[in-house]
Formats: sequence, structure tokens, C-alpha cells
Amino acid sequence: MYIGARSLMAPVGLVVLTVALSACTTAPTPPAVASVTLSGTNNLKINEPSQLTAVAKDASGNVLTGKTFSFTSSNPDVVTVDANGNVTANRLTSDNTPVTITASVDGKTSNQFNVTTYGLEFAVGTFNRSALGMSNTFAHFVKLRLPDGSFPPAGSGLDITGPGDWNGGVPDTGLTINRGTAQSAIGLNTNPATPGIYNASTTIAGQTYTASATLDASSLLPPVTNVQVTNVTASDVTVTWSPAVGAAMYIPFIVDCGTTVNPTPAMCTTTVLATLPTGTSANFTGLSLNPTHTYAVLIRAVNVNTREANPATPPQLKVSQNGVFFRLP
Repeated sequence: MYIGARSLMAPVGLVVLTVALSACTTAPTPPAVASVTLSGTNNLKINEPSQLTAVAKDASGNVLTGKTFSFTSSNPDVVTVDANGNVTANRLTSDNTPVTITASVDGKTSNQFNVTTYGLEFAVGTFNRSALGMSNTFAHFVKLRLPDGSFPPAGSGLDITGPGDWNGGVPDTGLTINRGTAQSAIGLNTNPATPGIYNASTTIAGQTYTASATLDASSLLPPVTNVQVTNVTASDVTVTWSPAVGAAMYIPFIVDCGTTVNPTPAMCTTTVLATLPTGTSANFTGLSLNPTHTYAVLIRAVNVNTREANPATPPQLKVSQNGVFFRLP
């Protein structure tokens, strides 16, 4: 019986000893993050995602695996970055000023990774001509920057397709992006402002750029009011008007309506002179007005200022026009 009792005690002591030794075992401390580097593509095309790579290293330069990074964009409206480091250009950077992306982990932040963007921005909208007794038509806005940061060449073509039977159900190809001197341009044509989705495309130097936009036919810019023509001579005309709510730019111009005493706006097609004032008045000088002709002064209002170096593309382009006829006294 004594031997049996002794044999029972030995396993119990062994178990206790094993538990005690296990409790004293300590896991090694992982090396601390000493630096974080971020790399990838610095020049992004609009709507084409790209992957950034973040790497954490210890003080000896060894790569640390299994780290979860937090990514931040200095301007998420222009360039977004998700939790996995996927970056997407949403629009053009302002004057090629870069957006800064950083990655952080364990209190350490990476180098500032600067990103610029290129590609096509596109908006569609309405040309409100109701004040002149004419139907509303289609308007579009485009802005394009090439990969090297330059503008498109003069006369670069643009194709636009619209919903349903817009433009007879075929693309409108008789368009140009700009004259090579500005980053943005506005286009007006006689197609109706049909609601729906529009697609724009252009190919320059073998690279195709595309963009889409949705038109809301009920979104209209009110026209200017109280258009007044004063100080009329054969060479000079002063024009004033009351502002249109929501307008960012005014384009006044004078057109020749021929010898008809009471013309309609559709009869006035020849542009005599155009100016781009910043306020609500314009002085036309150096004219050669014919005393037997009727003229119209037209004030075009726009909800985006294309005279700026890099205007923001509006969600909806809105243009309106109003004016009055006049003759030499």
C-alpha cells in the first residue's frame, strides 16, 4: 500500500512543476517600427486606380511584416486613398499642385508621397434662352490636362454621345476642346438639352481620355435683367445690366442684325465685338456701326469662370442669355 501511495504522488508533483515553468515563460518583444516608406505612381490618370506600397522597417533596416497601415490624403476631393493603399484620381489637381499621401503605423509616419493628376473633366448642362423667346439648348464644359501637365494641342477634337436620339442618335463630333491657350472651354450648340447621361472622349498622342456626366434639364441659370444701352455712337457703346443669381462670369457681345428694323434674335449672327468684363457693365470702343443697321447687345451669363487659370468643373453647367436691340440715334 505504501508503494501505491508513493506512485500516486509523483505524477501530481510533476504536473505542478510543469505548470509553474510554463507560467514563467515570456514571449520576445517584437522590434519597434523605426521608419515607414511609401512608394507608387506619382502621376495618376482620372478614374484609373493605382496601388501604393507601404513598408515598415526596424532600426536595423529589417522589413517588419504583418503591419496594418493607415493612409491619409491631403485633399481627398481630388485624390482618395482607401485602407489598402489604393489611390484614385477624382479630378485634376489645381495648377498641377500635388496632393500628399502618407502612411502611418505604430506612431510612425511615412515620407510625403506627392501625387499629381491628369485626364479629362466633363460637365453638361443647359443654355437658357427663354428671355429671348428661344428654346433652351445643350451646353458642355471640358477641361483636359495631358500627362506632362500641358494643355491639349489647338483644335483637339472631342466626341460627345447623348441619351436616346440626341443629335440624331449619333455622336456629335464637330467639337474642339479648346484653342490651346486655356485649361477649360465651354461649348454651345443647337441640340436640345435632353436629360440623361452623356459621354465625352478624345484621343491625343495615342492616349484616349473619357468622362461622363448627367444632365438635369430643369437646372437653369436665370438670365441677366435690366439690360441698358447708353452713350451710343458709331464707335462707342456702353452697356449695363443687373446680375444673374448664380453667375460667375459674364460675356457681353454686339451682333449685327442687318437692315431689318425689327429683327428676331435668330437673324443676328455676325459677331462685331466681344469683351470679358468682371462686373456688370461693358464699354465697347473702336466700333464702326452702320446707321442703317439694327444691332443687338447680348449678355451671356455662366456659372463657371473660364477666365480663371484652373476653374473647378461644376456639377452642372448652366448658361443663360438676354439682351436688347438698338440702332444709332
